[in-house]
Amino acid sequence: MITKATAVNCGALTVEFFNDDAGKTSLDTVIFLDDRTTPGSFKLSSLYTELVEKKGAYPIKYRVYHTLYSTNVVTLTDPFIITIIDPCDKPVSVTPSTLSAQEYTITQT
Repeated sequence: MITKATAVNCGALTVEFFNDDAGKTSLDTVIFLDDRTTPGSFKLSSLYTELVEKKGAYPIKYRVYHTLYSTNVVTLTDPFIITIIDPCDKPVSVTPSTLSAQEYTITQT
């Protein structure tokens, strides 16, 4: 996702994930994990939840920059979208078939 190709020390890379909204708000930590425990690793994960109120579409963007040049920022143009659904909702991708009256006769020879 990110390649550092420079002979000059521009500082470490910084990656920031955020909601694609007017305020570029932080991600909900109940459903997203932005893991920075390994230096140089930027791991974004969606977490398991049973909170029905969290269902919905979450458009997310990220920006990347060198820490010594924080004004030289590259931001993802089009967000990627993570959708959380309620498994108890009526499926929207399954269409019920129309049943017709049919009769079967089963016999032995």
